[in-house]
Amino acid sequence: QLCKDAGAVVTAVDGPGKLDVLREAGADAVFDYTATDYTAGDDRYDLVIDIPGNHPIKRCLDVLAPDGRYVYVGHDNYGATGARWIGSMGRFLRLWIVELVRGRRPSFPPTPDYPERLAMLARLAEEGRLRPHVGRVFALEQVTEALRCLEQGAVEGKIVVEVAASAKAGA
Repeated sequence: QLCKDAGAVVTAVDGPGKLDVLREAGADAVFDYTATDYTAGDDRYDLVIDIPGNHPIKRCLDVLAPDGRYVYVGHDNYGATGARWIGSMGRFLRLWIVELVRGRRPSFPPTPDYPERLAMLARLAEEGRLRPHVGRVFALEQVTEALRCLEQGAVEGKIVVEVAASAKAGA
């Protein structure tokens, strides 16, 4: 939604059960990763935001437009797919090495300060330009179940843990 709000044409990739959520969020095109490999096509992208890191880095970089950027978020499936001690850091290191070999200087894009980012998100939500898709709501006492659902990828959208409602119930 943030990319769409900035005027981008957005292609989103996820599993077959989440494609409708991506369309509702404003994606112009969606790919089911179980049926289509976005790194195997002829399309080129100005920006690839890679959350799961489940494609070889070289292939992700190969689908970039000439001045395109690849951003790896570093999600290693809550430790399940990363190395036991270093998690996603191995992939970050490989990315830096591949970028150096290709003659590009790896860098982190500048980001606004944390309070500024929250204020921007709040403003966009108030204006209706950012609409989080809530997949499931849990009481504070159910936080273990909420984390389990998150780990299993069993929720389409965001998980919300209600703290205030739980506190009121115990008062």
